[in-house]
Amino acid sequence: MLQQHASLTAGISKEKIRSGSLRRKIEAAFTTMSKTAVRCLFDSFLLLEHFEFLHHFVMLQNGAFLVRLLPNLSTELSQPLAHTYRHNVLATVLASARHVVEEDAPAAAFLEHLDIRIGSEGVVGWDGFGLNYSPPPPLDCVVTPAHNAAYEALSCALLNLKRLDAALAVLWKPAAVEYLRADDHQSTWLRAMKLRLDLVTVVASLQQHVVVHVLHSQWNIFLARLAAVRTVDELVDAHETFVGRVCADAMVVRGHGTGGGGGGGGG
Repeated sequence: MLQQHASLTAGISKEKIRSGSLRRKIEAAFTTMSKTAVRCLFDSFLLLEHFEFLHHFVMLQNGAFLVRLLPNLSTELSQPLAHTYRHNVLATVLASARHVVEEDAPAAAFLEHLDIRIGSEGVVGWDGFGLNYSPPPPLDCVVTPAHNAAYEALSCALLNLKRLDAALAVLWKPAAVEYLRADDHQSTWLRAMKLRLDLVTVVASLQQHVVVHVLHSQWNIFLARLAAVRTVDELVDAHETFVGRVCADAMVVRGHGTGGGGGGGGG
C-alpha cells in the first residue's frame, strides 16, 4: 500500500514538474520572500538613510560638513605621516560631522559607522587619507568591503581636488590683477601668471564636472533605481552599478582594500 502511494505521489510530482506548476510556485515564493527582504532592509534596517548619510559625509555632498572638515583636518594631516595619529584625525572628523547633525538625532545615530583610513605610504597625512562608512549587518551584504574601498578612494580624490581648488583660489585674485595691469603680456613672469589662471579654470571645471555631472546625476539615477528594486539581487546590482559609474566618470581608480580604519601614526 505504501509503495503504491509513493509511486502515485512520484508520478504526480513528475507531472507537476513537467507542467511547470511547481516551478512557478517556487518562483512566486522566492519573489515574495525577496520583496519581503528588500522591504525589511529599507524599513527595519534603514538602508536608504544609511545611503543618504554615506552620500553626505563620505562622498562629501554636505557643504556644511566639508567647509568645517578641511580647515579642521589641515593641522593634523599636514604633518609628516609618522606624526599623524589616527585617533586624533578620527576625532576631528567625527566632531565636524557631529556639529552638522547635532540637531538631527536620527542622523547622529549613524555617526558610529563613519570611519577613516590613513595610508601607510606617503609623506604627509593627506597622502592616502580617506573616509569610509561601514553599515551594520545585514546591510554589509549591500555595502561590501570592496565598495568601502571604492568610497575611500573617491573621498580621497574629492578632498584632494577641493584642497587644490582652495589653494589656487587664494592665488587667483592677485595673479589676475597683476596680469590685467601689465603692459607686456609676453614676459615670462606674466605668462606664468596666465598659466596659473588657466590651471584655476581647469580645476574649477573638473570640480564642477565631478560634483554636478557625476555625483549629483548618478545619485539621482541611483535613487530612482532603489525605488524600483524588487529583489535583493536587483538592490545589490543597483548599488554596484552606482559605485562603478561614479568611480569611472570621476576618473577614480577603485581601491581593493577591505575597508575599515587603516594604519597610520602610532597612538
